[in-house]
Amino acid sequence: MKSLLKLRRSLQKFYNKNAVWVQAVLKFLLALTVFQMIQMQIGSAQTIRSVMITVVLAVVSAFLSTNVIAVFAGILFMYHLSSLSPEALGVGGAVILIVGLVYFGTGPKESYALLLTPVTLALHIPCLMPVILGLVEGPSAAWGIAAGTILYYTMQILTGSAYMTIPGEGMDEILSHIMGVLNEIVRANDIILMTIILLLVFAVVSMIRRMSVDYAWYLAIGTGVFSYILLEVIAIVAMNSQESLIGTFLSAVVTVFAAMAVQIFVFSVDYRRTERIQFEDDDFYYYVKAVPKIGRKKRKAEIPAQMESQPYQQRWEQPKNVTQTADGWQKEMQRRNPNEEEALQEQMRKQQEQYFRDASRYAASTQEDIKERERQEWLRRRTEQGGSRYDKRKGG
Repeated sequence: MKSLLKLRRSLQKFYNKNAVWVQAVLKFLLALTVFQMIQMQIGSAQTIRSVMITVVLAVVSAFLSTNVIAVFAGILFMYHLSSLSPEALGVGGAVILIVGLVYFGTGPKESYALLLTPVTLALHIPCLMPVILGLVEGPSAAWGIAAGTILYYTMQILTGSAYMTIPGEGMDEILSHIMGVLNEIVRANDIILMTIILLLVFAVVSMIRRMSVDYAWYLAIGTGVFSYILLEVIAIVAMNSQESLIGTFLSAVVTVFAAMAVQIFVFSVDYRRTERIQFEDDDFYYYVKAVPKIGRKKRKAEIPAQMESQPYQQRWEQPKNVTQTADGWQKEMQRRNPNEEEALQEQMRKQQEQYFRDASRYAASTQEDIKERERQEWLRRRTEQGGSRYDKRKGG
């Protein structure tokens, strides 16, 4: 654990010094991965031209937002669909347009969920993004998960459909191909089922992570992964699917390790040192739970080290209140020999007397202010009733 914390601090320092370049490199890798995945899923030939287009788009995307990367991915997707058939381009373009309008209509700040969800689905670890996004993102990430899932399975149907591989010769044949692939998309239970499963896992993780209980992140990870396995098993049995249960368990294991790594680097706390505080004011009661971060030393109610070298007369020269003064002098008297006890008590008594004198002066000045305000209010009311102000003062 200590080595991981040291690694985290080193990475944080490195990121703080080189934030711009680190973000650019990460965006370049993200864009390159997404663009390459699109080309591999569609199955188009790896030509020098296509590789150059992918690399150039990734380099440009390194200095842009992830929303722009998502737009580039959509354009590249339609470009590769055009190599299959005009029907594939038409259907794929319509799906991308509808999903894009709905998704960007919500105004997302970033599109990491939209870009990474298809990648994890292609790598057969579908529950990875719902669990991690449930830990570090808000409810808005659900739109990205749903949109990414729909686009991925649409791409799978378009590239695997017999209607799309052979272009139609006439208008009637083209329309029949389009209607055939649309029927395949509508009847594809995998899209709806996987979207519901991933959204449920995301909701479970997000809700448990926000609960004010100890080890909330660990509970969220465990419950989310267990929910995914349970829902996947139910779906496989109910639909008589050929999906492998071994693959489901392996993807769950990978998700657990990845989520634990995220938890260490993002939310590393020590629940054993949890403190709960309760206080109140005129309007509310406050219940505060303080969980210290791992790697932070526990604060001790002791005299600071820099005060040890000072004479004891200077340590309690300006106390905040009498209670703190009494506690401080009691600790100090325990540290000193009995010969100094009388001097310490005498100094403590003088400081308490000074404190009460100051409090009395403050109370007296407050009473004078109240009387002055009452007199001014009385003069104002008499003036409003008529007569000279001189008479009012004389009468007052």
